[in-house]
Amino acid sequence: MLCRLFAIVVHTGKNSHSGHYLAYVRNVAKNEWWRMDDARVSRATQQQVMTAEAYMLFYRVVDHPVAQGLRNKVKLKQEKELKEQQQLKEAQEKQQAAAPSTPKESSTAPSPAAATTSQTGANNSDTKENKNDSTKTDSNNNTTSRKRKRRELPQYKTGEEWARANTKLLHPSSTSSPSNSTLSPKVLLAVMKQTKEFIAENLEFKLDNF
Repeated sequence: MLCRLFAIVVHTGKNSHSGHYLAYVRNVAKNEWWRMDDARVSRATQQQVMTAEAYMLFYRVVDHPVAQGLRNKVKLKQEKELKEQQQLKEAQEKQQAAAPSTPKESSTAPSPAAATTSQTGANNSDTKENKNDSTKTDSNNNTTSRKRKRRELPQYKTGEEWARANTKLLHPSSTSSPSNSTLSPKVLLAVMKQTKEFIAENLEFKLDNF
């Protein structure tokens, strides 16, 4: 097992309760040392690191037995997978070599794919015809239903026409038969207006009335 130094903490001062701390940190990838003094970072030489009065040392373990064991397991697993792939490939090649070559069918006979395509085309054409027929039937039904839904025009376009045709109230001063003496629409509208104003002024609806 090998340990490598990658950081040093240096204390300057009379005791541990006062003074200043700085650190030397090693860039493992580039094998460079850097001096960390608060916000000031500068490059340091290996001689400065070795002569510094270290307060704490930090090491990392290289080639630890556990790490070596894991690497060996991964390597064995990769080799086993590679061997299995090669064996499978060889077995497939042997099967292809041992399989007898089948004679090709004559070019005059239609291939199954062509027969399937033609059958599919026929089915599609039948389906389209059925869809067209159903569409025509639906359109005819819709046209018929639209014709049936049309309402007849009203007999009277305005309320005055309806009043003229259906109102035959006797005038109070008249003593003749109803067929000969009736109120005119203008007089009737005036009476209805007066009745409406009278109801609005003198009649009050309450919850007890409902």
